Amino acid sequence: MKKLKEPEDWISNVILCKNEVRVLTDSLSEEQFNWKPAPKKWSVAECLDHLVVSGNKMMPYISKGVEKGHKKKVFGDAPYYTGFIGKWFLGGAGRGGKPIPAPSLYLPSASNFKKKIVIDEFLLLQDSYLSLLEQSEGLNLTRIYVRSAITPFLRFNLATWFQLMPGHQLRHFDQIKRVMNNEGFPK
Repeated sequence: MKKLKEPEDWISNVILCKNEVRVLTDSLSEEQFNWKPAPKKWSVAECLDHLVVSGNKMMPYISKGVEKGHKKKVFGDAPYYTGFIGKWFLGGAGRGGKPIPAPSLYLPSASNFKKKIVIDEFLLLQDSYLSLLEQSEGLNLTRIYVRSAITPFLRFNLATWFQLMPGHQLRHFDQIKRVMNNEGFPK
């Protein structure tokens, strides 16, 4: 079992994501926001849409897990832990994480986006994460398991999901920076 970060760290990372998305995108034009370095590479918009799509698909499962924890009175405090598969999965999240190919369920929903709509959806998702983190206070997040939106066979505890979500976003922010630093990026 691997010890996970504390809920305060998860909250800090969500707040970091909210701030970083603004810093990265505020000065981008619609053209820059939707520019792709290559046909099979993602634009800034597609990276953010992927995060919105994947986050929104997982939120009902995480929410249900929090409700289940309260209903069954699964209380406890940190530290929280994850198992071998959770540890491997977390290896793909966070800055410098090893990418895991996105399942088709999580692919961007389009290829041309309105910047304001995507950013607003992303920020709303962050507020939903923060709300669920607040609702989960006092629960034993190691003992409450939640399935993946991809398949019911892939299950992690809530602690793993809460650490994974902002970590996944931070890894894609690094991808966004690579897109913006590409020599063909519109000026």
